[in-house]
Amino acid sequence: MEALFVICCLTAIIHLGYSATTVSWLGLTGSSNPYIDARTQAEYVLKCDYRSGYDDEVYMVRWYKHNMLAYTWETDSVSPSVRSILQGHVDSFPTDEPANLHFRWPPEYSVAGNYTCEVTARSGATDSKSFSLLVVDISNKDYTTHVHVMSEDEEGESTLDYSEDYTIDTSEPVAADLVHDGDDTDCTLVWSFASPAIYPRPNVTCGFYSYLHNGITTALPAGLTMHQFTNGSWKAYFKHTPIHVSRIPPHDRLGCIVNLPDTNYEKMLIYEDDTTIDLLIDSSGCPSLTNEPSHNLEIEVEDAEVTCRGEYTPTRRGSPAVASLR
Repeated sequence: MEALFVICCLTAIIHLGYSATTVSWLGLTGSSNPYIDARTQAEYVLKCDYRSGYDDEVYMVRWYKHNMLAYTWETDSVSPSVRSILQGHVDSFPTDEPANLHFRWPPEYSVAGNYTCEVTARSGATDSKSFSLLVVDISNKDYTTHVHVMSEDEEGESTLDYSEDYTIDTSEPVAADLVHDGDDTDCTLVWSFASPAIYPRPNVTCGFYSYLHNGITTALPAGLTMHQFTNGSWKAYFKHTPIHVSRIPPHDRLGCIVNLPDTNYEKMLIYEDDTTIDLLIDSSGCPSLTNEPSHNLEIEVEDAEVTCRGEYTPTRRGSPAVASLR
């Protein structure tokens, strides 16, 4: 009798374990990325995989968005019930897998948010999982970045024209101490940058780009301005930011890195190579000579030019610069 009792108990435990209703997986299908790309026409489905016991089947699947009931499917129903929060955004009469959310194209930004799939068995047992859905939209228009020497003619400089209504976020600090007082315009660079329309709001870091580190080593505020268009997308830009060459580390360049939070999207923008600007940034020569009053010296340097970093370089290639001390 004792052996029979133990066998019965084990059978009951195993039976209860297999009867449990569980959500085994919740995720987005239709792309290798875990987010909806608004520029592709892929069939995106927010899929909820579940399992239950053979004698306690699931009879209802409910979807919540931000804890608000948005979608209900019952196994004995012809079609799911779609609430206003998702009405028009998902298929109301899916021919396959009606328990899942089949998003319509083109997707709107408003479908992004936190979703919860809740499954209910006939016994009343429930289980749920949540998923944070992102929508990414990057305009087909190109990024623009331009650097020129302040003394150059600015004719032909591209202008940034926004035809849509937008709000302005100027919370980023304005660039300061980037130009030396009294510096000549031949040693001052003027930098402009603009992104296309992006959703969601991107993180933008601009500054000195190092090829050795393959990234921005020193970030500059550069007066970055964020514009939000009426459709919710963002554009980042700054125009005509002056930066003295001596502020830029030798062999570095001016660049911006743009990335989207919680995604693998990253864009590196460096201005197109310009021989004149490259020579200004990478120029090097003999250290500058200072006249200490206590030494009572007169210093003259012949056949030399002063670089933007205050160093001396020979005027003619192959000929030395000569310093005279008296």
